Amino acid sequence: MDVKTISMNDLKEAVKALNDTGEVDPKIKVVGTKKEIIVEQFTKALEALNEAGTELPTVSIEFYNALYEGEEETEPKETEEEEQNRMEDERQEDPVDEDEKEKETKPKKKTKANKEKKKADKKAPAKKETRSDPVQRKDTKKDDYGFTVGSQNNLFCKAIKKKMMSMADIKEIDWNEKSRTFYDTFNRLVEKGLATKDEKTGKMKMIKK
Repeated sequence: MDVKTISMNDLKEAVKALNDTGEVDPKIKVVGTKKEIIVEQFTKALEALNEAGTELPTVSIEFYNALYEGEEETEPKETEEEEQNRMEDERQEDPVDEDEKEKETKPKKKTKANKEKKKADKKAPAKKETRSDPVQRKDTKKDDYGFTVGSQNNLFCKAIKKKMMSMADIKEIDWNEKSRTFYDTFNRLVEKGLATKDEKTGKMKMIKK
């Protein structure tokens, strides 16, 4: 699908759903970002989460599949200029003797074969071939708080359920290789009445279910 034809509303909806999983870090920004960049970031994030076995939102999966549907099968249409060049090439297969000298002095026209070769060199990276199969919703196991078992949100919940921890502690924990903070995740847990924080120490804990 041509990026220019993508509905911005559909793109925003797909990105929001992916951001709301709590697994995209940093979150994909839509405001003030070019559409091409948003699409690129959305694609990378969704493919990474899918590879990790994270459960993906249906709206994000459908948008992704529509975005790359049939891209390997699409062939560029022959332009008017290319058609003229092709016809010229066909005529030159039966050259007229009296025109040979004139043809030799004229610069050679770019043939369709040459143009096709240049187009082939400019094709997208080979990794796009992996998108020929639609992304499928994977069967995943959820924890008591609604997160995919094994995801970083799941590990965060397990950590503060085991003992009270500050966000600084979480940044240093062994599985948090990117020193990620989980403020958004924690705030959502608080809103649902699943977690709380000691205002004096700043340490967080899960409320046992």
